[in-house]
Amino acid sequence: MRYNPDTMVNVADYGTSDAAFQSAVVAAKENEINNKDLYFSAGSYELNSEVVSGFGGMLFGQRKDLVTLTNTQVVNSLNTISCQGAQDLTTNNISIGSFYHTDASARQHSNKIVINNCIINCGGLSSAGYFFQAAKNVPQYGAFSVDISDNIINLGGCYQGFNLRWLGGLKFKNNRIKFNGRVDHALRIEPQWQYCTDGVNDVHDNSAIEISNNDISATDVGMVTGIMFASNRRGAISGARVFGNKLSGVEEEGIAFDGFGNNDGLCPTLCIGTLSSVSNDADGRLVIGFDNMQKSSSGVSVSSIIEERPDWLQFRFSFNRGTGFDGLIARIHSVDASANTIKLDLFINAAAVNLSGLFAVQAGFYNCEIKNNEIFGSHGVDQSYGVGISLWLNCCGFDVSNNFISGMPDGISVSGGLMLSLYETIAWHNTIRDNTIVGAYNDFPLKVQGVYGSQSYQYGNRVYNNWLSNGGIQMKKQKDFIFHNNYSKAGVVEFTK
Repeated sequence: MRYNPDTMVNVADYGTSDAAFQSAVVAAKENEINNKDLYFSAGSYELNSEVVSGFGGMLFGQRKDLVTLTNTQVVNSLNTISCQGAQDLTTNNISIGSFYHTDASARQHSNKIVINNCIINCGGLSSAGYFFQAAKNVPQYGAFSVDISDNIINLGGCYQGFNLRWLGGLKFKNNRIKFNGRVDHALRIEPQWQYCTDGVNDVHDNSAIEISNNDISATDVGMVTGIMFASNRRGAISGARVFGNKLSGVEEEGIAFDGFGNNDGLCPTLCIGTLSSVSNDADGRLVIGFDNMQKSSSGVSVSSIIEERPDWLQFRFSFNRGTGFDGLIARIHSVDASANTIKLDLFINAAAVNLSGLFAVQAGFYNCEIKNNEIFGSHGVDQSYGVGISLWLNCCGFDVSNNFISGMPDGISVSGGLMLSLYETIAWHNTIRDNTIVGAYNDFPLKVQGVYGSQSYQYGNRVYNNWLSNGGIQMKKQKDFIFHNNYSKAGVVEFTK
């Protein structure tokens, strides 16, 4: 990176000590609206201060092999510099860019956090929390994007290596990450974007999310989950791409898209029930009213649920069993709170819809891809539980293909079903193809299933061209599915209702 005196403060002008660094931060913060960036020319710098916060600029190095920032004083704990990110430098015992982003700290140049082309050495440290956190506590006022790419990162034990929440977009690629201590979640992602509040179809889905070509290893110590996407009730997540990653030392879940079905406040089914009316508008779109929908496991019926929230357009509407269009998922086009109706981007004859069928409004994950990943399990405490790739509740339209999974109790699991005795979560229209699963411990390392509930049917899943070295394949409570050209040495395929 080249020095630009108009936008940067050269730390070397103040010296290389911790006091010099603090003086440079003060100079960079002179403009309270947009802090200047800090520039580190070639040399070794001491950054021994405790947490540095409220700085909205970047840390730029001349070149990562020429610039080193070291915490030499507090070597047994993590020194965190909260800023907008870092590029082209090396740090020792310092976490760069851990930033709890709030609307009050409006000193950033842009709504983007970047950590690129750095070497981060924190392998001897442990943290009860996060090594890197990018989060936002007021999501409805917009979300920021994160780009973490081309880094070499050594971390100690922690709860989460990277905790990324309320994101408007994410690139996490070409990183080499090694954990020297046990980690619960190497990478946890919970995207979010700006609320739509005017009831018309101008809302945007989450921006592009790409997790690609990373090598994440905890071979000697174990990681509970490698790459985890967490659902919430603030919107559906669509189009995430997870490809070309290598995960080593996985104990429970290598790549997981997880809906929290056992939590009444987090379950990705917002409300469920029958319809009170259905019609077509002048353009042919389906218009529905649902006075009989329920929104909680207590079974409370809500007659005016439309007016309770402004952001319906960020969800999907599902036609569950008995609707006449079982297994259909539609986008929400607009809402009319006064009429208590939702209009769908769906052009079907209203007369063909069965009002007494089961319908739902769904958050969760849609049209994502998990491709060309390698996942290697470790010997966890409980060898009966653990899965290479898990799609758990409200995962629809996925392409899971060409993945290699070795040494996990289960290889791939795709599940939807009845949660908390009310919520009909779904796992529909997924494609599971051309995957290789070797060395699995359990009897059925490839499962596509409806769980918990005698009628928790799942629709439209396609399973073909998969190869298993041992164990069989289980298809449970599936309808309108495709299944062909799968190979299992055990030769066992189980279809159950």
